[in-house]
Amino acid sequence: MKSENSPHALWCALNGRGVSIAEGGKAYFSPRHVCDALGIAWPRQFTKIKDDAVLSRTVTEMITVAADGKKRVQTMIPIEFANCQECRDGW
Repeated sequence: MKSENSPHALWCALNGRGVSIAEGGKAYFSPRHVCDALGIAWPRQFTKIKDDAVLSRTVTEMITVAADGKKRVQTMIPIEFANCQECRDGW
């Protein structure tokens, strides 16, 4: 699913980086930004997300506006999966 950045987006910050966005009444977070903030390698985590039976069905891409004003495609996961107990490795 791709979605244009909503004017009603709500951003939260983790270590100075935006990590969540609300769209269509549902909140999402950027696992890449969380990885960056925690110093965790994003490529390995993205592989784990794609391989996970639960997370692979929920991951989506959204177009967001970066600090430089350019649109970027971001991998997003619904916020309720931030601490997913059903996920193999959790997220």
